[in-house]
Amino acid sequence: MSARLRWKMHAKKTGLMAIGAGPRGSDYTDGVNWYATVYAHSTRHTGIKGWYWVSTLAEHRNTCNEKPVDEATAKAQAQAYVKAQLAALPRNQSPL
Repeated sequence: MSARLRWKMHAKKTGLMAIGAGPRGSDYTDGVNWYATVYAHSTRHTGIKGWYWVSTLAEHRNTCNEKPVDEATAKAQAQAYVKAQLAALPRNQSPL
């Protein structure tokens, strides 16, 4: 993998969708492929405050049922998971 991975924030909601919209999540991407996403818990439905992350890189991983963390911690955990999964791949195998 030669492309640089970076976090890209989700687009801002517009119009009526913006009313009551929560914090925007972010995708961990190389510009072509998606590797992980962080989301804010919806406090209206769950009563939980915090962030969780999801990745389907090697195996599906969803941390929404784990202890909620802040956004920076969720991003760091997702980055560490993705980097570990990519390092475990053979050199010429595509991650996706």
